[in-house]
Amino acid sequence: MFFRSIALAAAALAVTSSAALAGATLQYPGGRTFLLVNEQGHLNGFVPSDLDAMFPNPLPVISNPSAIGVFYDGVGDATVDGCLCEGWGAGASFGGSFVSMGASVDNGGITGMAPTVSFGATSNTASSIVNTAGGELTVRHNIGPSIVFDVFQMTVTITNNSMDVAEDVLYRRIMDWDVQPTPF
Repeated sequence: MFFRSIALAAAALAVTSSAALAGATLQYPGGRTFLLVNEQGHLNGFVPSDLDAMFPNPLPVISNPSAIGVFYDGVGDATVDGCLCEGWGAGASFGGSFVSMGASVDNGGITGMAPTVSFGATSNTASSIVNTAGGELTVRHNIGPSIVFDVFQMTVTITNNSMDVAEDVLYRRIMDWDVQPTPF
C-alpha cells in the first residue's frame, strides 16, 4: 500500500464562527480571539441565539449580526461581510481519475465527502477528520492556540488511503477578508 501524508501549517488571525452546522466555539486561552470550527473543518456560520453567552465582553456592532467568522472581541468580524466564503478543498488523481472534497458555507457547501469520521473539541482546540466519498483520501484539521498570543494555528494532514499512488495532490483554503471597521 502506498501511503502519503502531507502536513501543512497555517496560522489564522482572530477567529470565530458557525453554529448552523455542528461544531465548537473555541477561545484563545485568556485572549479575545474566538473561533468556531464546523465538523468538516471550515469556519463561518450563523450566530446561535445565545451569542452573548459566547463572549465575555459586549460585542461591537457588526454589519451582519446573523453570522460570524473570524472574530476578535472589541474589533469585530473579518470574514462574514459579503458572504460566508471561508472554506477548503482537497483532491488528488488516482490512475487518471481525480477525486476531491471540500467545505464552505456559501461556496458549494459540503461536497465530495463521506459523513464526518471524527470531530472533537475542548474550549481551545478542535480536530476534524473527514474522508472523500470513496474513502481514497482523509483530511485532518487540528486547530489550537499558537505560541503567538491570541492567534490560532491549524495543521492540515492529507492521507492517501488507497492502494494507488496519489498524484497532483492539492489542498486550498480560501477566505473572503472583510476586516472591521472598514469591510469590503
